[in-house]
Amino acid sequence: MKTRTYIFSILLLFSYSLSAQELKNDTICFTQGEAMSVDVTLNDMFQGPVMMLGQSQCFDLSPQGILTYTPNADACPCGEYQIRYKPFAVQFSATVYITIKCPKPNCSLVDLSEPVSPTSGGVGNGKKIYHACEDSPVTYFVTNDPNATYLWTAGPGGSISGPNNTHQVVVSWANPGATTLTLTTTIGMTTTTMTFCIEVLAAPIASFTTLMNCVCNNSPISFVNTSTGASSYYWDFGDGNNSTATSPTHVYNTPGTYTVTLYATNDNYDSMGNPLCCCTDTAQMIITVDELPGPNIFWISTLCEGDTSKYWTDATNCNYIWTVTEADGDTINIITGQGTDTICVVWPTGPYGNVTLELDNCAPAIWCEKPVTVTVPIISSVSQIAGDMAVCAGAKETYTLPKWNGTIYDWTVTGGMIVSGDSMHEVVIMWGNGPTGSIHVDYWNPFLQGLPGHDVEDCKGVADKNVVIRPKYSLYPTPSSICVNTPAYFSTDMSAAPLGFTWTISPATGGFPMISNQFITPSFANPGNYKICVFPNDPTQFCNDTICFTFEVKSIPPPDSISGNKLICPGDTELYTAWSSQTGVQYDWIVTGGTPSSFTGNPISVTWNNTGPYSLSVKQSELASPFCMSVYISCPVTAKPSMVHCLLHPAIIAPTVSNLTPFYQLSQLAPNSIGW
Repeated sequence: MKTRTYIFSILLLFSYSLSAQELKNDTICFTQGEAMSVDVTLNDMFQGPVMMLGQSQCFDLSPQGILTYTPNADACPCGEYQIRYKPFAVQFSATVYITIKCPKPNCSLVDLSEPVSPTSGGVGNGKKIYHACEDSPVTYFVTNDPNATYLWTAGPGGSISGPNNTHQVVVSWANPGATTLTLTTTIGMTTTTMTFCIEVLAAPIASFTTLMNCVCNNSPISFVNTSTGASSYYWDFGDGNNSTATSPTHVYNTPGTYTVTLYATNDNYDSMGNPLCCCTDTAQMIITVDELPGPNIFWISTLCEGDTSKYWTDATNCNYIWTVTEADGDTINIITGQGTDTICVVWPTGPYGNVTLELDNCAPAIWCEKPVTVTVPIISSVSQIAGDMAVCAGAKETYTLPKWNGTIYDWTVTGGMIVSGDSMHEVVIMWGNGPTGSIHVDYWNPFLQGLPGHDVEDCKGVADKNVVIRPKYSLYPTPSSICVNTPAYFSTDMSAAPLGFTWTISPATGGFPMISNQFITPSFANPGNYKICVFPNDPTQFCNDTICFTFEVKSIPPPDSISGNKLICPGDTELYTAWSSQTGVQYDWIVTGGTPSSFTGNPISVTWNNTGPYSLSVKQSELASPFCMSVYISCPVTAKPSMVHCLLHPAIIAPTVSNLTPFYQLSQLAPNSIGW
């Protein structure tokens, strides 16, 4: 058993010779446009000038090891970079892994009237995709036209708050996945409908706990973060102080009631690494701080697994009730001191333990008698790596170990690449194509190893994690609209043999749910908004589960009317025009008993045959995707029944003058009498 007294004074100085192991790789991440200046030699175990290997248009490295960013949007777009450096007069080198992040978009205020460029993947089939966060209000707007009227319609999962008849609207989206937002604009007699593709990103779930929410003044309170789906945290303790730690400890020095707020944020990126919306969830807790101070507990520091340590308080003339627990809540036996102001404890394992002191019957009553708890970091010999063990190929995932002050972490990854944090307690790993990967970490605390009672084998440990890497399947195409009564084609980009995929459509359509391996060809008899979902029947084949998206089934009306002569003379040529209130359409004609027999355009010139029957039909179709067509409208065409009025068409011959009296005659003799 190892025993030591923790009075820290100075660190021992080590002497060593320069070797390749004393150069440490670095990872740097910053946002494009930010100033960046980093000393890459801080974690190297040597002193002396360094030089960059090769040249870079994006970065400069001083001999002192200061790496700076040279802003050049053309040469240095958002993405990942590497540079290498080495000390002068030696051959070995180190690598700096650099990620330049694109600035994050403002997803709470979206201008839909701005020109956009299509994005690949996701919903929209080449259209611009607007991202939003689950359960977060978004204001969408277009340039206001005082002569226009507006009507907004949110697709499945959307809830409009406030008016929907102005140039802007506020929408909250309830469910992750693809949906739509439709704007109908009317100016005079012209109505335009635009459908925007929305992809809703899942929000994290913020939550935290503490051993007690009623604490003593000037006593520490520790918060245990139980959030899921978040990549960063921000704590507001309600007294003007804050923290970005995962599970912080805080001390309130003024009695009262405080609201602690945790902001859990997930930084989302697309498949190319471009930033999407930062989705945030919040959780709150009320903390009451007593007027009296709690007892101080000495001496709290990072320990090694198996260490024996003494803890004491400066509170006097009280009854003392001590409780010591492991991280999982199991009670640890106190060696000596229960009921006194000093106890002795052996720590069996980590990653931390809790020491709690509750006072009773203090004389005088100057101490708060609520329990006071302090957290003791314990370096475990074997640790658990927190992070997903089933991941998507190409995904970036975060993995963490407990943060023990003064501890060095050395991560090794197979099947993936460390993109940040390789010497810290937290790393970000980009996984390859799999099917498996692994993480190994060696960690040690050189300071604690050098203290009396320890040797180099103490205060170190290992952690391992195996990871299953699965492909991610996608759904395509994902059109914003299709046509009624027209077979549509939907397919996944990967096969789910042998069990296939299950496809569902809502509102319910005949034949669904349907099991199909890769594609379906549904047809929709009724217009409206539909939602199609697909999921693999074997959930172990892919890293993602159900994919859904929403689309509109459209039906356009036929033309309003046909103008032109419906009572014709066989052999004559007549002009006909289709009329419609729809814009952006073309007209297709079918002619019976005339030439041409078919025609695309408007108007149409028809030469009617000498014999019938005669008819004229026209339909209209959209000029833009999805090119929906209406049904035909037809009108009968009838030949004039009278040979006098139609077939003969007699002409008046120029007069012959006889005895100064003009004489007129017809070119043909009509069968009936002629009236002049």
